[in-house]
Amino acid sequence: PCVPMNVSVHYNVSDAWVMWSPAEGATSYSVQAVAKSGSSVSCTTKTTSCFLHDLLCSHIYNFTVTASNKACGNVISDTTHITTAPCPPKNIQTSISCDQLTATVSWQQSNLAVGYIGYFDNQSGHYTSCVGTGTDTSCVVSGLRCGSVYRVWVKALGEQYNSTDSSVAHSATISWQPSVGAVSYAAVLTSSSGQTTSCFTNATSCYPSSLLCGEEYNVTIKALGEACNSTAHMAGHLITEPCAPVNLSVHYNGSAAWVMWSATTGTSSYSVLAATEQGLIVTCNSTTAQCYLTGLQCSQTYNITVKTRNLACNNTVTSVPYRLITAPCPPTNIQANMSCEQLSATVSWQQSDLAVGYVASLDEQNGHSTSCVSTNTGTFCSVFGLMCDRVYRVWVRALGEQYNSSESSVVHLTSAPCLPSKVAAEVSCESGDAAVSWSSPFSLLPFRKPTNISVMAIIGGSLQTLCTTQHSYCNVTGLSCGETYNLSLTSTNEQCSLTAKTHVNITTRKFNHGSNRPVFLQCYPNLLIPFLGPCTPRRVSVSLLCGNQTAVLFWDGIPDVELHTANAVKSSGGEFKTCNSSGSSCKLTGLDCGEMYNFTVAAYSNGCWSQASSPTLIQTEPCQPVNVSGQTFCDSEEVQLSWYQAGARANYSVTAIGSLGYTGVYNTTQTLYSATLPCGQRYKVTVQARNSHCDGIPSSPCIPRDVVTSAQCMYSVGSVSWGPSDGAESYIAKATGLDGHIHLCFTNTTSCTWTDLHCGEQYVVVVGAKADSCIRMASNSSVIHMNSCRPQNLAATVNCDKKVVSLGWDISNRTETYMVSAETGDEVISLSTNITTALFSEFMCGQNYNLTVTPSNQHCPDISSASVFVQTWPCMPVGISTMQNCISSIVMVAWNSSKGSDYYTATMQTDTGISQMCMSKTNTCSVPSLTCGHNFSVSVTASNQQCNITSRETTRLQSGEHQSGDIV
Repeated sequence: PCVPMNVSVHYNVSDAWVMWSPAEGATSYSVQAVAKSGSSVSCTTKTTSCFLHDLLCSHIYNFTVTASNKACGNVISDTTHITTAPCPPKNIQTSISCDQLTATVSWQQSNLAVGYIGYFDNQSGHYTSCVGTGTDTSCVVSGLRCGSVYRVWVKALGEQYNSTDSSVAHSATISWQPSVGAVSYAAVLTSSSGQTTSCFTNATSCYPSSLLCGEEYNVTIKALGEACNSTAHMAGHLITEPCAPVNLSVHYNGSAAWVMWSATTGTSSYSVLAATEQGLIVTCNSTTAQCYLTGLQCSQTYNITVKTRNLACNNTVTSVPYRLITAPCPPTNIQANMSCEQLSATVSWQQSDLAVGYVASLDEQNGHSTSCVSTNTGTFCSVFGLMCDRVYRVWVRALGEQYNSSESSVVHLTSAPCLPSKVAAEVSCESGDAAVSWSSPFSLLPFRKPTNISVMAIIGGSLQTLCTTQHSYCNVTGLSCGETYNLSLTSTNEQCSLTAKTHVNITTRKFNHGSNRPVFLQCYPNLLIPFLGPCTPRRVSVSLLCGNQTAVLFWDGIPDVELHTANAVKSSGGEFKTCNSSGSSCKLTGLDCGEMYNFTVAAYSNGCWSQASSPTLIQTEPCQPVNVSGQTFCDSEEVQLSWYQAGARANYSVTAIGSLGYTGVYNTTQTLYSATLPCGQRYKVTVQARNSHCDGIPSSPCIPRDVVTSAQCMYSVGSVSWGPSDGAESYIAKATGLDGHIHLCFTNTTSCTWTDLHCGEQYVVVVGAKADSCIRMASNSSVIHMNSCRPQNLAATVNCDKKVVSLGWDISNRTETYMVSAETGDEVISLSTNITTALFSEFMCGQNYNLTVTPSNQHCPDISSASVFVQTWPCMPVGISTMQNCISSIVMVAWNSSKGSDYYTATMQTDTGISQMCMSKTNTCSVPSLTCGHNFSVSVTASNQQCNITSRETTRLQSGEHQSGDIV
């Protein structure tokens, strides 16, 4: 457990209330107060306060709080010191000066007292006092009233607390008739217990002091003459006032208290009074030394006194007041609020008067309980570590200086719901729905309403509910393809709504947006969403390769799909054409001319097919007209042309070229056309069928030529250029890496540049020309070679014994060789290797080498280097010498500084096993008190972060002699 902090001690007479802040991990506490004299008191508790009783007066106590739990030992707080009140002064005596109406009170000193106050009270309204220092044993009061009997007591003042009152000194007035011939008188009083006191006077009265309370005195008056004395005895006895009750103790319980005290002599009856400053009074009477008070109210401070009576005094003798602070009233307006995320609760209440603290307690029927503590000014506290989905009873108890209140009224608090565990899901390719299930930890507890479980996900930036249930399963439908689902589970009860965040994105395959076929690809602790079928391909388009009876399908690229299958079916029915592709395009060949085809594509992955894409309709190139014929009319220049068209009707372009250079071009949608041609020429007539995609006669662009690639190795940039193609309207360049990544570029110029190529890759580049709907891709390709990737995770290790440094790194893609160099100062060591490790045995001691690895690539310069520093072993110490001071037995060892050393260790060893050593960052160190009479072998070890190197040279030293060692 943690150390208890903020220990405070509240002292009152012989009791102390100790408080502290909760120590995390502690299950119990023990408090101990130990005096310097050895006296100790202790208490144990499970809360953060404890009462100590029977503390001795005039003592200095050290207080400590020890926190404990079952797992570990005890942890003790810092010490808190208090000095208890001085003990009440003893041996109180008084003397009176009759002429001045002054009195002197004396006492015996109390340990640890810093001052004293003497009190005089005639119990008729006159009250006075005098003060003494810590070293005084008496003080004097003046202005006493004649003819009054004063109660006298003394209080000792302490550094922190004052003592209780001392016992009371008593006096009386003795008077008589004058005696003829008497010069002076002596009054002698003797008690039944043998105590004697006297007073002398030349008047007819005197005031004996130091009378004991509750005694019967025999009084004798002596008349003293010049020659003779005479004696008279008073009839009866002088009965002093009863003794004041002492040793009051109060045993308080609720609204009643037993008051007990030591029985006093000379007392016929007792009355007990408990009074507050607000005027609340409770009394009881007794003839014994105890009395039972009832009707005490909570949150009150009562001064309890015991009064005694006897026949001697009409007024009563009252004890020193006992201050009783009753238990605070139970707190009211109890409220409990749950902090759902932290499984903690805040309990609040209305304050109780005279409370010095509060304890809020929570328990539930399965045995879990906890509590929290607040100060006297607090109106709330917080508890942590509550069990989920439990109903807690909550109540508060107010802590008083002496006693604690009874429990407040109870309120109930339902804790946050438990979160499901062992979550799983089953899905099918056909429906795309997910059946999510979990293990429900809830117990059927009273006061608890059913818990709702919701499966949640962040969709489009907002948290949405996929399904809600009170069972242990839920069906999720309508999930969208191409969305990222941050799946979470929300448990809701009457108190809280608690969501378990996964911190892991559960992502449907980002194939496209808008499909209803989801794919989940990740799992995380306690939650597994299996893989569904791929999404339907989108943005499907078709380009005809005119004149080749071929169409190319394109769609948005979908990562991680195993296969795409494209189909082309005639609208009129018949067989369909199929092609397969793992990329984002597919070529369908053998299409019939002049037909309307429906083109679709579907994706396959992990055993599931997606739905087919929406059909894309396109008419293939028109069939070429056949059986072209012409008929002339002799009486006019009109020529009637006709032909036969297979397949769908098209637009026609009719060209007539005459032998004398005349050219006529005509457009029609019919298969019969009349044209007026100049006479006298022979005409070559061609008919070309056209539709929106193709001309009947192929007019596709030429294939791009003179393709040249280049790479800007340093910037992950690659370029391709080519010569212009006849008939091309635009171009497409495609770079495909060996890792499968495809980079496309569309342009109407004759070059393309990519800025996101990967290091260590080789890209195959193909360029195509596009005109209208036709794309002609070059059959040959070019290659872009990228620079090697920078080596990663360089690590250098030093073999201290073999004096070898090894360097290792992670492999770089498609790197053939590595150039490795080691540099320190003007020294450079280089080598090449085709593996990812290098060894250096030529390094010098005490050097710091910069090790650099550069991957070698025949296509790009070596610019992607990485480096790391390594420190070699320290050089071996030499020049060892010793010097011994025979008087102090101190031996100084010296040596030459060793390059590369952080510190040194000098070792002195005898053949019998005696060994001593010293350490230093310089080239000297001293060994004190070397054992005399031995022959020592002295060696020095140089150390740094890598190695420890011990000298081969040693020097020998004979202890007890003043000599310098020679190297051997």
